Amino acid sequence: MRNEEPDAIERVMDAALARCVSAEPLAGLEQRVLQRMRFDRARRRLAWWAWALATAGLAVVAVVWMRTTPESLTVPMFAPQAPEIAAARVAPRPPRRLAVPRRREFPTPRPLTPEERALAALVTQSPDVARALERRSDGPIVIEEIQIEPLE
Repeated sequence: MRNEEPDAIERVMDAALARCVSAEPLAGLEQRVLQRMRFDRARRRLAWWAWALATAGLAVVAVVWMRTTPESLTVPMFAPQAPEIAAARVAPRPPRRLAVPRRREFPTPRPLTPEERALAALVTQSPDVARALERRSDGPIVIEEIQIEPLE
């Protein structure tokens, strides 16, 4: 039985292939292939002419550009010399020192700002509150995470 199965499969495949071989190509296929080949040949010829024309145009532009030079690039045979001027010698002046008023105390004391006066008043009136604020400010600054509700 096993030997007969491959033979049967081969016979079915041979019959199917024989039907495919005898089939004719679609109508006009040969004409379409020949037309495509002519079109490709004409397109290649056109591309070659386009490249040749572009190269010739580029060569003409290069020749014209090389032959014309702007007047500013031409250098005369001799350049006129500037007349010599006798240099007068001037004695150098010593650097001038600006007089800056000096203060006895640096930095110069300034009056307290309103915030500094308020802090001084808080410390003198209620030292316990000032100490509590000072202890609280010794630790690291912690910023809570922001919770943003999604928009609907």
